[in-house]
Amino acid sequence: MRISMKGVSGAVTALVIVAATFIVTLVLVGYFFGIFGVIGSQNSIIPAGRVFIQYSPSNGGVLIYLVLNNPGPETPVVTGVTVDGIPVAIAGVADQYSGGHLTSANSPDAVTITTGLNYLTVSGTLVGQLNVQPGATVIIQVSFSNGQTITDAAVLNSVAVTFQ
Repeated sequence: MRISMKGVSGAVTALVIVAATFIVTLVLVGYFFGIFGVIGSQNSIIPAGRVFIQYSPSNGGVLIYLVLNNPGPETPVVTGVTVDGIPVAIAGVADQYSGGHLTSANSPDAVTITTGLNYLTVSGTLVGQLNVQPGATVIIQVSFSNGQTITDAAVLNSVAVTFQ
């Protein structure tokens, strides 16, 4: 009795090669066009409009007005702000849609960045001197309790900083 050994047919081999090539191409296209980055960053808070910062050189006071979009589901709080690397001692964060309630950033009832649009005012004092002239560019960073930090450049216009 003779046993016949047959190999994989040419059609099956071609189908496997085409399927593997398609999967590799799909992964590479997704990587290079950032499809996987978008999927992975669904919880990222993003600015949703212009952000304004008022600065008083006489006492170092700052008021930061910002609109943030939180796609959810996390609801972090603002934990830190810097202007040109100078920390802001946060006095409070107010959400304009919760009756302007001002809370300390360190309190248990700190304003959370809820899902959707958030219209916030952050008030505080710079822990250092901001040495820039009108027209100079400054870097603003806002940190959140979920570990995310938003960084943007702003142009100093008189005593107010406006994001461009």
